[in-house]
Amino acid sequence: MFKLKIDEKLHLELTAMHHADRLFELVKKNSELFSHWLVWVESTKTVDDTRTFIQSAMNKYAKHQEVNCVIVYEGCVVGDIALLGMGRKHNGTRQGELGYWLDGDYHGKGIMHRCAKKMIEIGFNYYDLDKIRLRCAVENNRSCNVAQMLGFTLEGHIRDDILINGKMLDANLYGFLREEFEIKFDTERRQYMSINQDNITKAWFFASRVHKEQFYPGEKLPYITHIGNVMMEVMAVSSELENPELAIICAILHDTIEDTPTTYADIKKEFGKAVADGVMALTKNETLETKREQMLDSLERIIKQPKEVWLVKVADRTANLGEPPHYWTFEKVKSYQDEARIILDYLGRANEPMAERLRGKIEDYEKFLDKI
Repeated sequence: MFKLKIDEKLHLELTAMHHADRLFELVKKNSELFSHWLVWVESTKTVDDTRTFIQSAMNKYAKHQEVNCVIVYEGCVVGDIALLGMGRKHNGTRQGELGYWLDGDYHGKGIMHRCAKKMIEIGFNYYDLDKIRLRCAVENNRSCNVAQMLGFTLEGHIRDDILINGKMLDANLYGFLREEFEIKFDTERRQYMSINQDNITKAWFFASRVHKEQFYPGEKLPYITHIGNVMMEVMAVSSELENPELAIICAILHDTIEDTPTTYADIKKEFGKAVADGVMALTKNETLETKREQMLDSLERIIKQPKEVWLVKVADRTANLGEPPHYWTFEKVKSYQDEARIILDYLGRANEPMAERLRGKIEDYEKFLDKI
């Protein structure tokens, strides 16, 4: 049974009988959430129903008609994803349909986007499909967003197409062609190749020098640790950006003007105007009276920049939404969470997987309010 690595935390495994108990547990746990959109939830009453489903999936896999995988995140099965209906031709073309579900506790981490992207690669590169379809209820905003961010085209709106709990739902039908995949793959490859590693290294050493005397508030961790976190958040979605190098360098340098003696002129001289403009927009104007005014002013300047700069701000707040300093008051923690919502509203459309990750962090931050 194959295992397909996506990144250090995430991989896919071919669905097998030993997954039955865990999959059934997740379906029951998420039944209220899933029952709004997935027709099979109501008929999954016992673990034997899940075993029957797995046996069918295994039989179809052996015949090259279907590939069904569990999603494993940090060693734990958290969902399921499949390419279905590959055993029959549609007007002479080989097609498959993408289907998936994810434990609600893991929404907002960009997991499904990464897994779906890998399954699309399998469909076109291994199964030689001509087209991959995706069908979901019109009101299922999460699935519609996944389709759009993956590059699917909305091909139609089908009335009364899905019957769930006695209610007929309209469906959106999305399609992704092999030629579109090949163009997207080639574009991502060229974008990756367009990143000049020497420029990234130069920015990292620059930031390391100017932040060398700085530490996390109340901790002994060097502040460059935070810079690295923001950079990694950006790099996780860099293949989807038009100018990934701009995003990565701005992520590395985003606090240099605000927190060190570095000036706009310094950044422009070393890294060019585009980077300097981005870093300047990410820098708060501390002459404004309140923190809120400073943040809103910065956001207004950021939205005039390329979306790569937007993404850095989203990544910065995502990286910062860990456990707050022990000395923060309830009001400070709540304000920080509210600010994150404003940032998401302003800039979330820069990149849906990154926006989903910030949404999840905002929701998780609630637990820190409960502790105070």
